[in-house]
Amino acid sequence: MKQASNKTAPWNHRLLGRLFSGFATTLGALPAWLSYAFADALAAVLVLVTYATKRQTTRKRRGFYYNTRIVFRGSLSPRQRRRLLWRWARHMTHLGVDVCRMPNITEDNFRDTCDVSELDDVYGTYDLGQGIIAATGHIGVYEYSSHLVSLCGMSIVTIFRPSPIEPITDVLNKIRSSGGQIMAKREGGVRTMLRALANHQIVGLVADNSAKDSELHTPFLGTNAATSKTAGILHLKTGAPIVLVTAQRTGRQRFRLQHWDTFSHTPTDNREADLAVISKRINDALSRAVCAYPEQWFWDSRRFRGRPDDEVLDVDGLPPQVNPEQVDIETADL
Repeated sequence: MKQASNKTAPWNHRLLGRLFSGFATTLGALPAWLSYAFADALAAVLVLVTYATKRQTTRKRRGFYYNTRIVFRGSLSPRQRRRLLWRWARHMTHLGVDVCRMPNITEDNFRDTCDVSELDDVYGTYDLGQGIIAATGHIGVYEYSSHLVSLCGMSIVTIFRPSPIEPITDVLNKIRSSGGQIMAKREGGVRTMLRALANHQIVGLVADNSAKDSELHTPFLGTNAATSKTAGILHLKTGAPIVLVTAQRTGRQRFRLQHWDTFSHTPTDNREADLAVISKRINDALSRAVCAYPEQWFWDSRRFRGRPDDEVLDVDGLPPQVNPEQVDIETADL
């Protein structure tokens, strides 16, 4: 995998880009069992780092321990928390390998390892010719969501958040576009997505990013979280339906594209209320996905960092739980 040239980047960034490109190429070319054995070894390192930075990340209102306290509200025993940590760490290190090996999953072979049967529910929506707003979250092997949709023959434009090290972004985008999806910068992303929808394409976006400056707070996994308005704004402007999908790992080199919801919202005279209704439905679907695969969510996220100005913390110093029905996780299985 040859890195895209970027002569304007600082020399140390170019060096990191070459190293990352070589690393990704190696993991993609090695026998699968060896690549994933390497990921298994790294999982122990991630567990140690997560534990060592527990206090620091909690102060910043992020990280595995802070987020599990918010979601589970004391229902996890120490043993269950440790077990979830190990399972999550293994998922994250395997995710890195999955991404590096993504170009190996092609139009000719993807059905051998990927179950895309639930996309049958989406084809009819795509054929309506309105375009689709495809929202996913940092759940499962999320980089595969757009990749598999593209391999199934649907045109998709995906907005990406660039790395501070531009040559690494170049390498990642070469991997991401290996299945045919079109990568578009986050800067000017709304205009890009509007053009794509006007051309009856799918636009892919991650809907559970931390939106700390957003004034829209809707329940996610039972607790209010600052939520991006992007999907709702696009829907209200274009009428394109919103489809919630995730790509889950069901085994080593086995993946399943899951369809959680498809909906449209009839606008009212109250735009902010409309955006709240849309974001709640998105968060409901993504919460169901996390509950189904709790070890496959990005527990290190800043999802609950942005808080409403008038919020009163509970007796444990945590944001209050406002919708406990969203947290339907069988803790006995953890």
